[in-house]
Amino acid sequence: MEKNYLTKQGAPVGTYRIQRGSANSYDTVSEGIGYGMLILVLMDGVYDNTRQYFDGVYKYYQYYLDNNGLMNWQVDRNGSVIGSNAATDADEDVALALIFADKQWGSTNSAINYIEEAKEIINRIMKYQVEHPSYILRPGDSFGGSELTNPSYFATGWYRIFKKVTNDNQWDNVIEKCYEVLSIFKNKTETGLPPDWCDINGNQVSGYGYNYYYDACRVPWRIGMDYIWYVDNRAKEINLKISNWLKFSTGSDPTKIVAGYKIILEPLVGYSNAAFVGPFGVGSMVNESLQDWCNALFERLSRFGDGGAWGYYQDCLKMLTMLVMTGNFVNFYDERKSSLCLPTCQIVSPVDGEIVNGIVPVKLYAEDNNQLSKI
Repeated sequence: MEKNYLTKQGAPVGTYRIQRGSANSYDTVSEGIGYGMLILVLMDGVYDNTRQYFDGVYKYYQYYLDNNGLMNWQVDRNGSVIGSNAATDADEDVALALIFADKQWGSTNSAINYIEEAKEIINRIMKYQVEHPSYILRPGDSFGGSELTNPSYFATGWYRIFKKVTNDNQWDNVIEKCYEVLSIFKNKTETGLPPDWCDINGNQVSGYGYNYYYDACRVPWRIGMDYIWYVDNRAKEINLKISNWLKFSTGSDPTKIVAGYKIILEPLVGYSNAAFVGPFGVGSMVNESLQDWCNALFERLSRFGDGGAWGYYQDCLKMLTMLVMTGNFVNFYDERKSSLCLPTCQIVSPVDGEIVNGIVPVKLYAEDNNQLSKI
């Protein structure tokens, strides 16, 4: 990530940004700022001093705030805002990363008061990105609500932490509404797959995608975290249905997973992508009966190389979901360490069958007795 996507180029002095690849003209989207901050705070350790980068990325977020105090969603490589208004998934990830930063590094005598910044963003999300009185999550601070929502933004595990940090019980209502919408698809389709976009009743909205595609692919990861951290059985039931369907439809062969499905079974394309495999892997962690399937999904995920010109999205989701599956996406706020991580030591690179010349580094994941792991 640091090599391909973290850069000072085109960023204001004293900041860093997460850039997308050449296919997107090396722009920055607020979603990537959220992903980057989560990865950086989770990866800090003895050999990885990530705080300076974390602070720099957050300062970039602050530099491009809209009138509601949330980041404009798209900035070009030269620093000009080309996508106005905020995207909810980015803001909720930034808020969680700030909460974790407060636990990792502390806010006392810090240049950034992480916890107070998090509270400000959380309160703005509740004010501008949650519809009242329905409590449906809006996809941005300038559009959506009952008439349009994005299920892949439903980060129910995040909201339980937001409630504790701000003492705002309204987050319970948001959690309930998220599961109401997701349960529509669990109950009405054989797959359990939600679409990229829908209204509050699960109906298709004209002009917006209704397939399980590059937005919806994040759902098993986002709600999977709610089960891993807080054991919400609704998350388990949704991901269990998706996992059982996926395992059956692929004949337990993860190489047959493709990058997009109609929510009623039919594949959309013939190729695969880490952005789909990784979240499916997290979704498989909800039941011990899926352990072998989970292991196979991790093995498949580890074999994806960098995504190239289009790689930003899939590479970020690959990293985030690998952190989950290896027990490294720790809930720093409640100090919860996952007991649902992979139980084996696995070589990540070089991959099986790869021909190498001379001396090359070997990357592997290995657990200690507490099921905590490190690259």
